[in-house]
Amino acid sequence: MINFIVCEDDNRFRKMILDYIYEYIDSMMLDGQIVLQTILCKEVIEYTKKNNSRNIYILDIDLNDEMNGLQLAKKIREYDIYGYIIFVTSHVELSLETYRYKIKALDFIVKNTCDIKSRLYEALDVAVEELKIIEEVSQQKRVTIKFGSRNMYVPVDEIICIETSSSNHKLIVHTVNRRIEFYGTLKKICEKLDDNFYQTHRSCVVNTKYI
Repeated sequence: MINFIVCEDDNRFRKMILDYIYEYIDSMMLDGQIVLQTILCKEVIEYTKKNNSRNIYILDIDLNDEMNGLQLAKKIREYDIYGYIIFVTSHVELSLETYRYKIKALDFIVKNTCDIKSRLYEALDVAVEELKIIEEVSQQKRVTIKFGSRNMYVPVDEIICIETSSSNHKLIVHTVNRRIEFYGTLKKICEKLDDNFYQTHRSCVVNTKYI
């Protein structure tokens, strides 16, 4: 589920943005919903504190509230570092301020122009596509390998075979694009693999998908 959060103090413009989002969700057959529409920064912050994943924020900058949209975005980043932030505002002169605030905004769309809808949809396309890729990667089964002082996460589907090394207590994993030597035992790592793997020898396990 992709969550849309809209903070805009102009009622007419907020309704227009909401209509665009509903139309986008329907046209893309997207698993998404508008979880919050408000004129209050504190409501956005309270939501973000409790829900900090798969969020797309559409924010005005001049909110006539205790903080402006740039300050609100800075606060959002304290709780949601991966959320997508899209500014829709009439203050074009503030576009460069997004860099000073280190907000990592996805787009800065100027009000009172004829291409608001298309610009908004282009930004949403980017966010939605990235979220789909992130979801696919997160669903991949991975093997954790201790490599020096850090952990490496190798997708199981990319492993061609694993064999014992000539060095004591070491294994070598061969993937589609690299070779990694690390400390471990074949027995332990086999416990993390799926049914596509077959132990052809006491010192080698192969992924049958690559045979």
